[in-house]
Amino acid sequence: MPFCFSGDRVIVLLVDLTVYCFDNWGFARMFSLNGMVQVASVCAVVSILGCGSAVNDPRSNHVQGSVSFKGAPVAFGDIRFIPENGPAGYAQIRDGKYDTAALGGKGTVGGKQTVVINGFDGVAKPAEELPNGAPLFPEYRTDVEIASGGGSEDFEVVVQKPQGMQRGGGV
Repeated sequence: MPFCFSGDRVIVLLVDLTVYCFDNWGFARMFSLNGMVQVASVCAVVSILGCGSAVNDPRSNHVQGSVSFKGAPVAFGDIRFIPENGPAGYAQIRDGKYDTAALGGKGTVGGKQTVVINGFDGVAKPAEELPNGAPLFPEYRTDVEIASGGGSEDFEVVVQKPQGMQRGGGV
């Protein structure tokens, strides 16, 4: 291994792709950078090109559509497509529209999906720590079937009233 930690003080010289390490006693270790340069080059190429290809990504089904609440477009939010098997897809909602092919989105696999929608009014309230604005509704979930190849899905968020404790009746 090309390490030079044998004393309190280490002097390192780089000459013609060879590193010379001198410790307190004057002993030197040297190693060539040729192998290290080759490894670094391979790592750089792999990081630039990536390890996979979008062609092999199972999330190639892009979905687009609209999201509304009480008949009005949801100003700001996010939508997630969670399949029974495979990686999830997602998109941002802007002015009632979403597209998993848009910047910041990711397509999904085909088949049965649980869709999770979060909607906000889009009016930032930094003092209240609400950068997306006030929530319009609690997290909304529904199930859909996404066709292989993607397509269009529109959603009308319907909030069910929570079933609370009933009044009266006594024990």
